[in-house]
Amino acid sequence: MSKIEFHEITLDDKAWMDARFQEDDRNACEYTFANNFVWRKVYHVEVAEKYGCAIIRFEEEGVVMYSYPIGAGDRKKVIDELIEICREDEPVERSRQGADAYMVSGTVFDPGRPERL
Repeated sequence: MSKIEFHEITLDDKAWMDARFQEDDRNACEYTFANNFVWRKVYHVEVAEKYGCAIIRFEEEGVVMYSYPIGAGDRKKVIDELIEICREDEPVERSRQGADAYMVSGTVFDPGRPERL
């Protein structure tokens, strides 16, 4: 499994990110290019596109967090990679769901319960 390659959000990301946001239509400020671009320095916003989804990584008070995969692509594959990244590289917020459940931008992902994805 290859890792998701994140980079700092730039104006060059607007077109492909807007396309993913339109596919998803979440209607929340966290799911707009402008919001993420404006706050990029404060929250160290980085983005990536993988499996037809946009993924946003940001940091708040030393905690690295990820958005739920955005767009019509294969969200389960993205989530599987995010969980692997968390296991290997980064501190992860464990939830009360159990030792293998991970918090990704407010949503709990439990690898033992794929039906929840």
